Amino acid sequence: MNKRNLLLRDLMYLYTSIFCASIQNIVTQMFFDRYDPENKELLLFTTLFCGAVCTMLGILASSRMRKNGIVLLTGMIAAVILSFAGLFYIGTFWMYTILFCIASFCINYVYNTFDVYITATVPPENREWNVRVLLGYQMAGYLISPLFFSVFASRSWVCITFSVLLGLCSYVPIGKEYSMASKHIPEKKADVKWSVTLLEEDRKPMLYCFFMFMAIYILMPSIAYLLKDYLGVSGYAVRSSLFLAGIVLFSSVVILFCPAPDMWRARIASPLILMGALIILLLLRSGHAAVLAATAVVSGGGYGIFLSGSRHYVNTAEAERHLIARYNQIMTGASLAGYLFSALIGWFCTQRGIPAVPVKYSVILLLFASAAVCTGGKKHRPDRKGS
Repeated sequence: MNKRNLLLRDLMYLYTSIFCASIQNIVTQMFFDRYDPENKELLLFTTLFCGAVCTMLGILASSRMRKNGIVLLTGMIAAVILSFAGLFYIGTFWMYTILFCIASFCINYVYNTFDVYITATVPPENREWNVRVLLGYQMAGYLISPLFFSVFASRSWVCITFSVLLGLCSYVPIGKEYSMASKHIPEKKADVKWSVTLLEEDRKPMLYCFFMFMAIYILMPSIAYLLKDYLGVSGYAVRSSLFLAGIVLFSSVVILFCPAPDMWRARIASPLILMGALIILLLLRSGHAAVLAATAVVSGGGYGIFLSGSRHYVNTAEAERHLIARYNQIMTGASLAGYLFSALIGWFCTQRGIPAVPVKYSVILLLFASAAVCTGGKKHRPDRKGS
């Protein structure tokens, strides 16, 4: 398998990241700020929590299916595109949440199926290259998505056309390959369990990933409201998108130019850097462009270290350790916990008339500190050769 083929089939990661970044970090925030600004914190994270439940169900369903046929996967992809398009025409909380959940279930069913297949079929000599490609696509999606949808959110037909065309371009290459290969893939045993017991050496790394993901899943959707309600930034939708783009852009630099094994060894730096950036932003309480740019760059460095190192760890581990599926499950479990906790914080602060930002960001800092603690002790390293 040459590198060109890897570039084509990994386009699936690009579409998934564009979809997730848009509905988690900008589109849903704008929806609730427009339709119910008084309860936006509670409604936002309630919807995100429901979506995370469906994400987990999608991953579980994909893992438990005896064989994922291409017809089923094609139907799932169509459902993602149609439900995503519907988000731009809905004006009520319940209908928005239902479409959000359908899209979340289907895209993660497809994502988990293809992610496991792609990782299992990458030649040993191309494993590190594959990690760079998939993370590069994910970073590109996180960079493009908030900017695009914050600018074109009022033009539904532009958003829908963009999502349909990109979906086709992203899923056709991997779909064709999977369709041909699935004829030779044996059916999974009926007693295969998704909750494979972790080896002792993997427990701390996976706990580290859980705390990092939980903090990130609370932080990223909160940026728009942080800039608007706490820092008093005008034009918050575009400015928050630029802030997120800055984080992603510098993360991409770290991913592309810093060796992934070194990033895993330096993983303690990630939560510490992110903590420092948030503390500066909260203490200065300034929406000045220079302050936002500086904290975005610093945060991007910390985020890049985490993504590069953690994905390298799971992608280069022995297949018998089942870390790819576990990583996806932990990421989803962390989003569930993070969104539920954020919804409870929003409800509590609304009831008591307390500003939500200081409470929420105190929790985020505590989670980053917990992640840093989980990097201590015995050294951990992947097992596969050629990575």
